[in-house]
Amino acid sequence: MLNIMKISMLALITLLTACASTGGLTTAQNQSFEVFLQALEEEAQAQGLNAYLIKEAFGPHPKPFLQVVKAQDNQAELKDAFTPYFNRMLSPTRIQKGGEIMAAHKDILAKTSRATGIPEGVIVALWGAETNYGGYMGNIPVIKALATLAYTDTRRPAFFRRELFNALKVAELTGKNGESLQGSWAGAVGQNQFMPSNWFKMGRDGDGDGKVNLIDSEADVVASTANYLVQAGWIEGQGWKWLTMPPENHPQEKIELNSRNLSKPIPLIMWKKWGYTTPENVPENTALRFYQPVAEGPNYLLGPNFDVILDWNYSSFFAFSVLSLADILKQES
Repeated sequence: MLNIMKISMLALITLLTACASTGGLTTAQNQSFEVFLQALEEEAQAQGLNAYLIKEAFGPHPKPFLQVVKAQDNQAELKDAFTPYFNRMLSPTRIQKGGEIMAAHKDILAKTSRATGIPEGVIVALWGAETNYGGYMGNIPVIKALATLAYTDTRRPAFFRRELFNALKVAELTGKNGESLQGSWAGAVGQNQFMPSNWFKMGRDGDGDGKVNLIDSEADVVASTANYLVQAGWIEGQGWKWLTMPPENHPQEKIELNSRNLSKPIPLIMWKKWGYTTPENVPENTALRFYQPVAEGPNYLLGPNFDVILDWNYSSFFAFSVLSLADILKQES
């Protein structure tokens, strides 16, 4: 659950072409990977963490894990057009399985929704979008991936370094070793794909066993997902999208659409002033985004709850698909 849309493609291309004599990548400082790993191990040990997990992940001849670097340029949110992405996210299989999950976990979902105000369908839709409801949590060794990203990523090396140390904590808590703690290429773990730091910041004990386990406990996954959305600012009871009709005398370029035809948030009162069709029973100071996911297709105004899902994953395709899936699951439950 990383804002991976923000990772620089230019930086990735540079990294993939800047190889050392051993065939591995080098940082801008041209520090060898072996020296870098040794420094990580020393820092982990100084923090009271199990530094051996780093050594265990890479083995006796450590090299950067090139698979994760290449994966940065192979994200569905970056490469796919909206329609195939949307159809895949809302496949009949995913919808059917989501309904089964809603039924199987109805008690914890209802309890969590009452306590937090987060709709059950939204919790389950995120669960399904991230790991197919726990069916596939990723097969990338997370410690290996994060150490590599801390070394190769030019924009946020400190971020990945911190996530690595948190991953060591997750491994200790869950009894995993340097290879068996697995997840996404970006280091996300568990059934809801939290970054390791969010495991500790946002994780909640949903089953009452006194600990958070996002790999094995569905109740913890539900409680933690809901808590994340609460902390991100979910507005209970407010819709997330409304159809709108742009006025002929207000060109779309004036609202500064990005490459995905999504605008920045603009107060509802301004949309109304410009002549757009606006939702009722929404405060006029509420910031809404204009979105046209498909050329010549419907136009929408998207509310703050859409931005909450963007906080989870900064992709308009992902956020629109997840909330659409949530609507279907609610209708069919």
